Amino acid sequence: MPAKKAAHKTARKAAALTTAQRLGTVVKSARDIMRKDKGLNGDLDRLPMLTWVMFLKFLDDLEQAREIEAELAGEKFKPAIEKPYRWRDWAANPQGITGLELLTFINGEECTRPDGKKGPGLFAYLRSLGGNGDGRREVVATVFSGVDSRMRSGYLLRDVIDKVGSIHFTSSDELHTLGALYEGMLREMRDAAGDSGEFYTPRAVVVPNGTLFGDGVCARIKEDLLKDFNLHTIVRLPNGTFAPYTSIPTNIVFFERSGPTKDVWYYEQPLPEGRKNYTKTQPIQFEEFADCLKWWGKRKESAHAWKVSAKELLANGCNLDRKNPNAKDDITHLPPDVLAASILEKERRIAEIVVGIQKLLKS
Repeated sequence: MPAKKAAHKTARKAAALTTAQRLGTVVKSARDIMRKDKGLNGDLDRLPMLTWVMFLKFLDDLEQAREIEAELAGEKFKPAIEKPYRWRDWAANPQGITGLELLTFINGEECTRPDGKKGPGLFAYLRSLGGNGDGRREVVATVFSGVDSRMRSGYLLRDVIDKVGSIHFTSSDELHTLGALYEGMLREMRDAAGDSGEFYTPRAVVVPNGTLFGDGVCARIKEDLLKDFNLHTIVRLPNGTFAPYTSIPTNIVFFERSGPTKDVWYYEQPLPEGRKNYTKTQPIQFEEFADCLKWWGKRKESAHAWKVSAKELLANGCNLDRKNPNAKDDITHLPPDVLAASILEKERRIAEIVVGIQKLLKS
């Protein structure tokens, strides 16, 4: 039995290594292709470019899975992105549109679409999806509100799209590995920023709680964000959002170049009524962000929203892990030292109760 367990563990490690190596090669190849394009100036341009391409592939993989689930359940499925703007319509075929035709389709206000009809370009269409109350479409419109494609060669862009097309976002192994690769690219981008004097991260950066209250390098990065950028919003996600890959509470941090920061708005995304956490089989849904999206344009404090001045955050060591003052205590968002003290206090009280019970039994 021990030998079988050891063999199984070795096989899993080998599979994970294979996935990491393969995806690492895909991402590296895509970045190498982008280095040839004269419109991109270093990793500060390449990473945001790669991010929106991967986002569209991820969304299409997700939508295809949801469509199959709806069909099996006998339900009608409404896609976030309609034909012919889905990834499968214009990007999946390696022999599909390329060159100037591809650039015009992506960037143009009007173009000849892949189906041969006249209509809005890809980005123009995606930005128009907001304002209709559909949670998933609101998310897509928000993501692409500040995105542009700086690549000048539609042929090189076609090559990047083909590389990203080989990533399967329905695979849990690939999603987990890709997350690690992306974190590595963010670190590289910050290093590049130190050399060039500028730092840019695309808006909807996801970070664990530890980053919010971390000191050292973390604190210096947060200080830069508050002083040199407009760190305007932190969305605190519920437990299990990224289960089963991690149970650590996570946050989405939004910031722009229009700094410095005056106030940081916090929005605590609640779990659906009756739920204690998310799971792999019952994950978070786009529609659950509907209230957050409505609040986004007309911000005011509520049971889920509050703001903290940048001055206060800077004066407190750039600790961004701020508790919701309008909600009941939630120990999952406490800093480690406070959490440890709370646990020790509870253990002490339990020990006292146990001692009391023992005394009662002896008397």
